[in-house]
Amino acid sequence: MKFKFSEELLSLFRDFYTMTNGINISIYESPCHISQYDMSMNYSNCVVYPSIDMGNVFCKAIRSSCTVDEQCLQCDAYYANICHKSEKITVYRCHLGFLEAQIPIGVDGENAAILFLGQVSDGERSEEHFENLWFRLRLLDREYFTDDKKQYFRTMYNKIHFMSEGQFSGYCSFLYTVSRDWFARGFVTRCSE
Repeated sequence: MKFKFSEELLSLFRDFYTMTNGINISIYESPCHISQYDMSMNYSNCVVYPSIDMGNVFCKAIRSSCTVDEQCLQCDAYYANICHKSEKITVYRCHLGFLEAQIPIGVDGENAAILFLGQVSDGERSEEHFENLWFRLRLLDREYFTDDKKQYFRTMYNKIHFMSEGQFSGYCSFLYTVSRDWFARGFVTRCSE
């Protein structure tokens, strides 16, 4: 680990979660690989709110499928690379169509970490939207997404955070601006190697 994240970020992330009515937020040292299926891949150098255990239940539930988890990892890694190289906010749709964003956190001109937020839908919560999502999940992993689990996933789907793409992008811009002084405030510090 080259960087340390202050526990004060947890309080800030909790406030952001409350302010946005439920957008998950986390910061990871670059590169970041977070898996729900294979916990051994997870980086320990991070601050997450809500915790991985209480995060977006739908995304956590579907990532119990090895196939879906692998798709999520590839998607996250692809956009983390873009964010890291461009040093700009990267707002995108994940492989299942959810809005996500990665925001670079710089320390002394070095891209120290990535602020990650998302698992937001800008669609309308509806049975049709769920059925389309269910169809895509079944195409990815028919053995895991079986008919007897459909009601469980429908319940998890009802906990997805919905907002417009404009609102989501606005929150990303706000966070980018706020995060510019985190090093000066001691929220992100360099560890002695």
